[in-house]
Amino acid sequence: MTPYRSSASQVSKAELCLRKWGFPKLDGIKATQNRYAAFGSTTHRYLEEWFVNRTPPPANIPEGRTALLIIGELPPPQTPGIEIEKEIRLTLGGIPFKGCVDFRILAQLPRPFVSDHKTCGNFNYALTPDTMKDDIAATIYAYDAMCLTNEEAVDLQWTYGQRNGKKVLPVCAIVTLDEIKPRLERTATTAKLLRDITEEHPKAIELPYDAAGCEAFGGCPFKKLCNLTPSERIRSIMAQGEAQKDWKKKLLNRKAARAGEPLPHPELADEAPEPHPAPADAAPINPPDAPPPEPAPAPAAAPSAPARRGRPKKTDAQKAADKALKDTAKAAAATQPAPPAAVVPEAPPAGIVDVLIDKWRDGFLAGFKLGREEK
Repeated sequence: MTPYRSSASQVSKAELCLRKWGFPKLDGIKATQNRYAAFGSTTHRYLEEWFVNRTPPPANIPEGRTALLIIGELPPPQTPGIEIEKEIRLTLGGIPFKGCVDFRILAQLPRPFVSDHKTCGNFNYALTPDTMKDDIAATIYAYDAMCLTNEEAVDLQWTYGQRNGKKVLPVCAIVTLDEIKPRLERTATTAKLLRDITEEHPKAIELPYDAAGCEAFGGCPFKKLCNLTPSERIRSIMAQGEAQKDWKKKLLNRKAARAGEPLPHPELADEAPEPHPAPADAAPINPPDAPPPEPAPAPAAAPSAPARRGRPKKTDAQKAADKALKDTAKAAAATQPAPPAAVVPEAPPAGIVDVLIDKWRDGFLAGFKLGREEK
């Protein structure tokens, strides 16, 4: 059996919803890439071409215009020590991790500099200098840079470019090892849980769900497999992850029982497993020796109503569930600061690369913390 290897994206998906992690990792069901993810992949490809081969992004398509926005907030190509799309490998809590850093400079600067490119519709869910210290990917990439350089502080920049090509938001922070250590410890704890689940190899539908992940990041590609009812969504949102916590305790109890150890959570020892909804197309299963059920008498035929055109009318429960999800998203968006405006930069000609490098080193770094946080 191949040893389990984790990543920032695996931990992020699992902490959002264990089923969302489980369908591809346990059942091998590949998720279809939505249009937002496809937009981000294309933009990343243009940025890589710019920093590696100095090929300017095309300004006549949205992905190229967004790439130009992000370019204006980063140092130019051929900056000494620049590394693009660099693979990382490290260990947290005994679990090996892998990943890929979009952009970093580990030498030639006062501190290691690590950057990530993001595309978005708006800045409502962008990180802030404070929340960056608690972000899974940001802390993993910062810790990897610390391990490689023996430094205890790293400059981070997450650059958000709008998909309409109009605005850009660079979010910058200086993070220290002490500041990111709590998040790294929680990341390691989640990774250990995912390793234990992988060794148990249940079906993804057996894992607990969190309805908060159904609409996140453009919508979960596995919603039809979960087949949650509106009432189940509402209960999940109100429970705030309690089902996942109880399921984790039960998993630890099963492992302890097989090893002959005392149960770490004896209060859950006699509880029956929590029922989970089956997929919509799952057929009912009868006991092998039970006689077939008697067919029910057919009801009297009623006069058929004319077929309703368009989408089927929603029930009151479905309307209530949709309203609850929208109210939750509006409340989260209302707490975010208003983003700044920015101008789309032009790609610099090849002859001034050295001048741009010096300008970036002197100006960008001098105001890194103060100037960027005031944006």
